[in-house]
Amino acid sequence: MSENINFRLAQPEDDEPLRALLRGSRMPGAISLAPTCEPSFFRAIEVEGFDRQTIVAVKADRILGVGVAGKRLVCMNGRAREVGYLSRLRLAPEIRNTPALARGYQFLRRCHDEFMKVPFYFTSIMEDNSEAVGLLTSRRAGLPIYRPLARYCTTLIPARCEKRSRPFAKVQVVSGKEFSSSAIMQFVNNVGRNKEFYPVYSESDLDKSNGLLRGLRLDDFLVAKEDGRIVGTLALWDQSAFRQIIVARYSPWMKFVRGALKPLCRLLGVAALPATGVPVRISTAACVAIEGNRSDIFGQLLVQALHQLKKKNKDFLLVGVAQSDPLQQVAESFLHLTVNSQIYTVAWDEEVVCDLDGRIPYFELGSL
Repeated sequence: MSENINFRLAQPEDDEPLRALLRGSRMPGAISLAPTCEPSFFRAIEVEGFDRQTIVAVKADRILGVGVAGKRLVCMNGRAREVGYLSRLRLAPEIRNTPALARGYQFLRRCHDEFMKVPFYFTSIMEDNSEAVGLLTSRRAGLPIYRPLARYCTTLIPARCEKRSRPFAKVQVVSGKEFSSSAIMQFVNNVGRNKEFYPVYSESDLDKSNGLLRGLRLDDFLVAKEDGRIVGTLALWDQSAFRQIIVARYSPWMKFVRGALKPLCRLLGVAALPATGVPVRISTAACVAIEGNRSDIFGQLLVQALHQLKKKNKDFLLVGVAQSDPLQQVAESFLHLTVNSQIYTVAWDEEVVCDLDGRIPYFELGSL
């Protein structure tokens, strides 16, 4: 089968077949998800980085597989550094147990040597996807080396859950409209460098229609002030115009849990677990930057975020935090459901090692 497959870089006319491939794919697990990119695959991946190379596997003019490699500017040991990011790996069922994957990585290696030339890549794999984890970390057939970097927790919080929190007289949460985009981005970058892999943003990423923060506006930001200065930010990133999350199916036991929880959700006035087959009405917490990584400020921002989502007709807030980050305990103090992933570094060179100084990692969930 794989001998009849050709690998090439995607072209603009591949957009619809790529979206169809994603619509037909689903990620395994107790809650099987199908992330989609409507109405444009290429516009959707703009938030994932720059200098993107989309590799497709083609047989008889039919696209059977895809993977994207891009670059990002992130903080490592407090300094900006260019690294790679791998995403959107999807294979049609008929080529999943063939040498096609290894051949695709051989093509990626050529792109790496010619175009990318980054020291390493990072990528995310859901822990429930044991088949992908076992295969990609096997080092078989010339696959690159996947090294675990951090456990990543994606926490789903019902938007109509307003947890009462102890007020902090000095901390006030206001709209980002009270500040300029330059002031907010400067704060985000200054605080972000204290965490490993925090993106380095520019003001244009917020203002441009194709920037890394496409779709975010100043009034989507919640800003925590203390003594008149910014001490925290959290943005509500609604990506539904270009990226969607659909629940493809629930496992039998998870379907039972969903049904059993419905009466409790009605009693609490919160949204039940989403129905299958339709996009989840969701916003993603983005640009989370907290001075001193203070839990009290993060808690105040989350309370206000959930309140804002009620007005935006959203059902859930999605929060992504590394398990080692104390802020994850704050996210899980709300009514929640958490799905765990593993972040890996990916490289072909055995000697490539991330010489990190022990800072807490941060990965922008809306860009994964």
